[in-house]
Amino acid sequence: MKKIWVESKDGYFHHWEQTHCYYFDKDGITGINAEISDFNSDGFKDFTYQSGIAGRGGNTIRKLFIYDPKSKGFIYIRNSDYYPNLSYNSDLKCINSLILTGSTTTSFLRIKGDSLDEFARVDVSDTIVVEEKDSLGKFRMIEKRKFTGDDYDFYKTFKKYKPLEY
Repeated sequence: MKKIWVESKDGYFHHWEQTHCYYFDKDGITGINAEISDFNSDGFKDFTYQSGIAGRGGNTIRKLFIYDPKSKGFIYIRNSDYYPNLSYNSDLKCINSLILTGSTTTSFLRIKGDSLDEFARVDVSDTIVVEEKDSLGKFRMIEKRKFTGDDYDFYKTFKKYKPLEY
């Protein structure tokens, strides 16, 4: 069990005080490796910390916290650890997850409340399959083609899925 506390600096007296405290299970293998970045393009810094590792070390599992300026606190994104290797995609203004298994999947995610919602994905094995969520919430294939790249291309995160672009 790890404890994460958030402190803020008082503008008048310039002292730090604890504003939030979170407790989560943490593996005993990796460090916390906290990262601060803007994951929703609102100009405020959000943070993640590494809560685990999977896929023989290829999948870094992180818990994501989004800063909420209204409450001056953080919103814990409950399912963020379902999506490894999180990064912000400035082209689509969303979050990407690169999932490494026997194949490679790039998931395109939006923040909805306190969760990530997958709206598109690109699966790469011997074929590339592009899927997009329709208005009913079901994934529909929008493109399928043979994978012709080299081994290095297999592990790249896609920036766009329509049209397909690394």
